[in-house]
Amino acid sequence: RCLSMHSKHRNILQYKASRCVPDTNFKQLCHSISVDDPLRTLFRLNSSPEECPLSGHFTFSYSRGHGSCSYPRSSLSQCGNGSSLVFRYQACPDVKGSESGEERAHCIASWREGSTNYFVARMEKPQAKPSDVETGFRCFVYKKNYSGFEVSMSGEAECKLYTATEGQTTFVLNKLRVGDGSCMYPSWMRTHRTYLSMDGLQRFHINHKGSLISISLSGYRCMSVSRVSGSLAVLRLGRITHTQEDACNTRLFFNNVK
Repeated sequence: RCLSMHSKHRNILQYKASRCVPDTNFKQLCHSISVDDPLRTLFRLNSSPEECPLSGHFTFSYSRGHGSCSYPRSSLSQCGNGSSLVFRYQACPDVKGSESGEERAHCIASWREGSTNYFVARMEKPQAKPSDVETGFRCFVYKKNYSGFEVSMSGEAECKLYTATEGQTTFVLNKLRVGDGSCMYPSWMRTHRTYLSMDGLQRFHINHKGSLISISLSGYRCMSVSRVSGSLAVLRLGRITHTQEDACNTRLFFNNVK
């Protein structure tokens, strides 16, 4: 058997194989591999993380072959480490195959082939089994558009994708607007960059500009801040939401503060 192998990335190998024959003419055997032979992909286990090419926060619609699930909107967030994405799916009552759930994608590779952009991620679902690691890799094709990205995802641990609009699951991502930093936290609060909750379970970090507080969860929260003393403040937090518009909705904030 002859193998034609190509390294797409330090964590990815792809190959095509000839038929298995007792022929000793290796050159002729290798020439028998055609463009129509199946492409197989090898994923490095325990691979080092890579920054995901889809940076920022998005809402998205998705399809698993039975129509687009576009309302309620699902959301996608890039984690602070830059190498992980969190997909939060919403279910559409009238779309077969749609279901609510959360899935994390840990990016391990990205490359460009002609005009097509690829990346590979190891998918992690809640309550996943250890044996799922080897079969949990997924290949993505993505294409930038005016409002975000079109993305396709493979259904198995393979990279038989060629466009961003054809795959086991396809997505249309719309990038969420990011604040311009004109909203600043009070000057007395910016004196300290890190705060710890009274129970010691949550840590809050204020960025250098004083316009952003980082909390352990990813999403949007409405916040009310009251000063108690020079180094003590009371924060009232609403429920975490997937969109900026819903964060300060009275139904989600004032009746459900923490």
